[in-house]
Amino acid sequence: MLWRRALQEAEKFEVDDPKLPLTLDKLCEVLCHQKKYQDAEPLLERAVKIRDKSKTSSNEETANTVTTLYTVYFQLGRVGEAEQLCRRVITLCESDFGIEHSDMIAKAFHDLGIFLRAQGRLDEAETFFKDSLDKRERIYGADDLSVAETLFALANLYDEMERWTECEPLLERCAAIREPQLGSSHPDVIAAMGALANLYTKENRLTDAKAVYDQLWFVIDKIPESRQPHLIPYMHGMADMYEMQGHFAEGERLLQRVLRIQKNTLALDELELLPTYDRIARVAMLQEKYGEAEDLYTHCLEVRETELGSEHPEVADTLDRLAALYFETDRHDAAEEICVRATEIFEKDASTDDTEVIKSLKHLDAIYRTQEKYDEAESVLIRLFILQKKLFGAANPETADSLANLALVYHQQGKIEKAEVFMRKAFEIKLESLGIDSPELQSIILNLAELKEETGDYSGALVLWKDLERLYQSTFGEHHPNVADVLDHVSRCHQAIGSFEEAEEYGIQSLALREHAFGEDHPKVANSLCELGQLFFEQGKREEAERNFKRALKMQLDILGDKHENVATTYTKLGALAYQQSNFDAARKYFHQAYEIRNEKFPQDHPDVCSSFDNLVSVMAAQKDYPAAEAICKKVIANRSRKLGARHIEVAHAMSHLADVYQAQDKHEQAENIYKQAIDVHTLARGREGMALVTMLESYAKTLRERGNKVKAAKMETRARAIRDASGF
Repeated sequence: MLWRRALQEAEKFEVDDPKLPLTLDKLCEVLCHQKKYQDAEPLLERAVKIRDKSKTSSNEETANTVTTLYTVYFQLGRVGEAEQLCRRVITLCESDFGIEHSDMIAKAFHDLGIFLRAQGRLDEAETFFKDSLDKRERIYGADDLSVAETLFALANLYDEMERWTECEPLLERCAAIREPQLGSSHPDVIAAMGALANLYTKENRLTDAKAVYDQLWFVIDKIPESRQPHLIPYMHGMADMYEMQGHFAEGERLLQRVLRIQKNTLALDELELLPTYDRIARVAMLQEKYGEAEDLYTHCLEVRETELGSEHPEVADTLDRLAALYFETDRHDAAEEICVRATEIFEKDASTDDTEVIKSLKHLDAIYRTQEKYDEAESVLIRLFILQKKLFGAANPETADSLANLALVYHQQGKIEKAEVFMRKAFEIKLESLGIDSPELQSIILNLAELKEETGDYSGALVLWKDLERLYQSTFGEHHPNVADVLDHVSRCHQAIGSFEEAEEYGIQSLALREHAFGEDHPKVANSLCELGQLFFEQGKREEAERNFKRALKMQLDILGDKHENVATTYTKLGALAYQQSNFDAARKYFHQAYEIRNEKFPQDHPDVCSSFDNLVSVMAAQKDYPAAEAICKKVIANRSRKLGARHIEVAHAMSHLADVYQAQDKHEQAENIYKQAIDVHTLARGREGMALVTMLESYAKTLRERGNKVKAAKMETRARAIRDASGF
């Protein structure tokens, strides 16, 4: 108000009076401080015109006014005009002060770097940031706050260019300058520390990232949430770190704080909040809190359909995420339906980038292959190949990916020769375009190695895994988690061919790498412990096996919760170890815990549910707790008959277990009746072949002999023998 009154007085002066543009400058400084850039713009433009015409205004005064004006232009999104004015300031300063000593030139170089970066002209921006840094260091000294400002800007540029090795020392130096002068709670110090922690996260240096985030959080947590909006980018980075470490609950709590700030302080509307809802939903999925994730994604879908229309690309993107959730929870039909819809939206929308169509087609391919709908998967992959060929050309790595996936589909269809042709073609394309050290080429080597493992060619697989280990080490470094993944496979192959000493050596290396990469408490570290424990178990080293399994279990319970499938797997391993030691009480407890988790999480015919049921019945029988074994068998038969149908193969398997329990109690009449039913159901479900049917026939024959029916028993034995001979069992 005072400066506006002063302006009214200044209007009475002569046109060439310096008080008028000076008053305009001062008023605009106030307006800019209040972020009233629209109001400041015409006043500054007027001030510049007055100074340009004035004979009394110096170049320095004109440069100051133009500097404020280009700042306003930048804030209003007029970046090109801001750049032109900034270059004018540099010219004015060079003519008046000389290029070597002007602090205003150093600032203009810095600002020009900002404007060039905003226009995507990154190489040009780098040049001006470096020049600004050099000038500021010479004018003010190496520890001045203006030097830190340019260090931060240059570091952010390198971050955008993914030149992280050059970015890191700049951020470290920036933080070292700012913290002693400003204090650890100053926003500029927090910005430098947060950017450094985010950089460590991107480089997968989670231990370093956590150390900085912990230091940062000690400060942030003392600041009221209402004053934290500017900290949201660093909260996102910290949430990413937690996610990478497997500490999903901590990441979710942090994202919930972001959501509160966005709602209560920034007052964002529901549409603006959706990206945060999306992130929370993803973290919920990672914790297997599928109900919560589904509610969030469904809400996001409803808001986007209402606000943007049902055919909007963001709706398709949300459908894609929802399809991934359905896919993860084995609701493949629902996943397929909405993924098809998402793909159709992307394909119809002219503004949609073809890469979104490609992403959706890839998801649809994954859904079809999981459902073993290989004909549909083949059709989608051919569409994908045609689109990629149009966009990228036939000899592009993206196109090669579709060829490689087609090869996997053909392999599943039994078209082995065709699969080999397509996989070899994919390999040749990637080798030619990317070179042997490319991670994308390495993925094909990985697929080939896995195929050899699956077919039992462990020696051939071992050669490929060792090649991949060397490639990963040269590409990512010797301590990268990808190397640990390969070492797991190397260990398994050695184990499969009986080289236990080598298997143990590689298993221990894998564990050490994961502890180095993720810290000692991480789901992947737990997986390594389980792998190593299983190796000790196979060698009869029971104490070492138990120690590794129990350490893994504690870690999984702390990080993943007591309902996670990995927890069920570790319970199963501990149960098998206890069973082998004839500690049936402990084995039963572990097997029961595994069964409860899996039975609640998966459908009745899921392989893990079936194997857990088998384990539980076996240990009950070993304890001679036949009433309990009978009870669970009858319950499972009833559940499977109701949910899967009375003629499902898994109903036959449960019946066979019940018959075994009757047979163990010498209840031969009941056993005979149930074996017969099991064989009939198996025959209806799978026909007259399979090792499971052989076992049922042989057990049935034994029961018939116990009851004196030797003729029929002989017929069952002959039938079982014929299946064995025909199948090579």
